[in-house]
Order: sequence, then C-alpha cells, then structure tokens
Amino acid sequence: MAQAKGSSAKVVAGFEGAYKAGAGAKGTVMPRVSFSGGASRTLNTSSVVTGSRSPSAPSAGNTDYSGNIVVPVDAQTFPLWLIALFGLPATTADGDSFKHVFTPCETQPSLWIEKQFPELSGYLLGYGIKASSLALSATSEGEVTADIGLVGAGESSNGVAAVANPAELAFMQFQNFQATIKMDGAALSDRITEFSLNLDCGLDGDSYCVGGGGERGSIAEGVLGISGNLSALFTDKTLLQKGADNTTVSFAVEYVLGATKLLVELTEAKINRASPAIDGPKGIKESYSFQGFASNPADDAIRVTVTNDVESYSLA
Repeated sequence: MAQAKGSSAKVVAGFEGAYKAGAGAKGTVMPRVSFSGGASRTLNTSSVVTGSRSPSAPSAGNTDYSGNIVVPVDAQTFPLWLIALFGLPATTADGDSFKHVFTPCETQPSLWIEKQFPELSGYLLGYGIKASSLALSATSEGEVTADIGLVGAGESSNGVAAVANPAELAFMQFQNFQATIKMDGAALSDRITEFSLNLDCGLDGDSYCVGGGGERGSIAEGVLGISGNLSALFTDKTLLQKGADNTTVSFAVEYVLGATKLLVELTEAKINRASPAIDGPKGIKESYSFQGFASNPADDAIRVTVTNDVESYSLA
C-alpha cells in the first residue's frame, strides 16, 4: 500500500472570483516549508437518553478551515501571499525591473488552496480562504521564511486536480545576510541580532450562519495589529532612550539580491521601555517590543515593496 509523502506532495493555490467560489482556471505551485492548513469538524456529544446506557449518536459541529503555511520569502511567488494580505499592488516600471507597492486594502481577496497527494490520487481543495496573519523575521544568517496564518470556509476531497497545469514561477529566495535594518532612515549596522514582525489582519472567523452548512458565511476584515520584537548589542543608548521617551520612530527591513529587492516599512512605531539585563560577564544585549500604527487614518501603517522582473500581478 502506497503512503503519501511530503516530498512529492504539492500545494497549489489561486484567487477566487468570489468568496467560496472555489478554483478558477489559473493556479500556481506554492513552495512551502510546511502546511498545516485544512478543514476540521468537531463531534458534539449527544445529551439524549434513550432508556439504556448506550450513548446516542453525536451531532456534527461547524467546519473550521484554519492553519498555517510556512513559505520561503522569494522574489516571485511570495508576492502572491502579499496579494492575499494586502490586495493587488500599485506597480510602476523601475528601469528594467518593476516595483510593486503593497499597502493595506479594505477587502482582502479570498483564495483556494489545494493539497495534492499524487500517490493516492488525492486532492483536498480548500476554498473561501483568507490570509489572517504574517510573521516575518530577520536574523544573522540562514534563509528567509514567512509564517502565514489562514482561515477559510471549507474543503472538498476530489479525485483530480483543480487545475491541470498550474504555473511554476522562477525561484529566487532571499537570505538573511542580504538584509539591512533601518530606524528613522539610518542603518542599525553591526548591532541588531534579530528583528521580527507580526501582522494580524483582525479577521472575523465567528461568522457561522443558520442554513450555511456549518461553514463560515463570510470573513470580514478588522483593524490591523502590527507588532514585533528586536534584539541588539548594547552599544549605545539610542534604543533605550527612544523607549524611555516614548518617541515615534520608523522601521525598515530591506533584502537586496542584485536588482531584486524586498522592502518592508513601518511608517510609525513606538518601542517599549526596557532596561538591559546584566546576565553575566559577556557582552550585554538589549531587547524591545514595538507596535506599529498610523497617526493619520489616511496614511498606511505598513508598506511592502517588491522589485522584480514581473510586469504585473492580477487576481485572474
């Protein structure tokens, strides 16, 4: 008996024409490190007593499509996840390349995502899915990955793939040594040991309706939550003083690979006040948390810019 293997399993995804519409004509193979997303449904224990000690049949609960996908941060496929988080970008030519600027949208597009298990001819198609969160970190070495939270409506099991010939984009992954971290436009060189960013889209997953088949009737967007942490060598009092004075700062993390770039900007942020600990005789480090915001509602609290050779992106 053949067992399904992660090495041959594929994740294929695309954007829906409407919420819960399912797969369209176009899909893309999505590189991943891991994928825990899928549908689950609880069984509710019956309270009915029938005159014996044997329990009555349980009732089916609501379907919960949720989980996370950890993906490599690369130049061409990762922007599709950015579309799921921010909507379509504003694109302009930049020499021989193209610059795609992502900012928060009012309504996030919904996805379909299919797990493909070729050994079993098994295809699990999730639909009505939205990206609920993003976790991204820059460290001193290693490949760059992102953890994307997902919440959706449901999942169907099929014997054939939703899209016969999905696209496979060129793969060019960013590395952590290519990163530069800036505060207020100045590089924090030879100092930051780790910088992490968390984006919570504030999606409403509590939207089950009577007669909806146990699936979410919609997934409405809420206020964004932008937070993160940074650790640094304690070489001066700049970060310490920013936190103590409750000063508004800006942060930027940029990865550069030739003409290909990824820039994540927090236009306004505040650092918490924290005193560096003395843990022993070695060098002292400092650690802070921060929160991003926009003091003017018309401004974008977060902006992500990708520069690559893709002329344009679309939902179709």
